[in-house]
Amino acid sequence: MREAEIRCELWTSGEFDADALVMLAYEKARRTNVRIDWKNGKAVRAVGTGLKEKTITDAIDQHFFKHPLSH
Repeated sequence: MREAEIRCELWTSGEFDADALVMLAYEKARRTNVRIDWKNGKAVRAVGTGLKEKTITDAIDQHFFKHPLSH
């Protein structure tokens, strides 16, 4: 039986600052048992678009990118 891959992903609707990216890259290179990755706002939105599921993209937009409090 094949083991499931365990990984940790940090998603944000915004951006990671330069210091955070350095820390994330360091931890990604250092960790071998659990894969670490991250997505900024553009990459998160691309997930919904890439799935070709309009409802997912609409929900992401409604709650994060086009929400009245996000501006």
